[in-house]
Amino acid sequence: MDFEGDSPEYTDKYAFSGIKSFHVGGNKVFLNLFESKMINVCNDSSLLTISGEIYFESLRDTKDVVIVVSREGSSYLYRTYGFKEIVVPNKWVHFSFSLKLSPSSGSDEVLKVYFWNKQRKEFWIDDIKLVVSREY
Repeated sequence: MDFEGDSPEYTDKYAFSGIKSFHVGGNKVFLNLFESKMINVCNDSSLLTISGEIYFESLRDTKDVVIVVSREGSSYLYRTYGFKEIVVPNKWVHFSFSLKLSPSSGSDEVLKVYFWNKQRKEFWIDDIKLVVSREY
């Protein structure tokens, strides 16, 4: 996701690549990145990798911003990944989080990946990638 189109949430104030990024303002609590039935994502054991670039103007803004991966249905999974340890204020920082996924156990399972901005902080994201690969 490169955020180069026309949307009020795309901004040229900061950009890692291209001329725009996605601005997550103080009014946005959730930013959905992906949602799909597990059966469409992986039938075998897989590795989900979420990566991209993130920009904060202040370190104090990082505490309550996380990426959430949830799996709901027959089997339940809930993981959060934070940014506090990797962020440098006023600089684009690369992040990459990986998670092993077991095979889907039913057609009712849903995989969701989203940003949860608990305290409504301001930040920018760019070049977001979600990759599901077979695990060996």
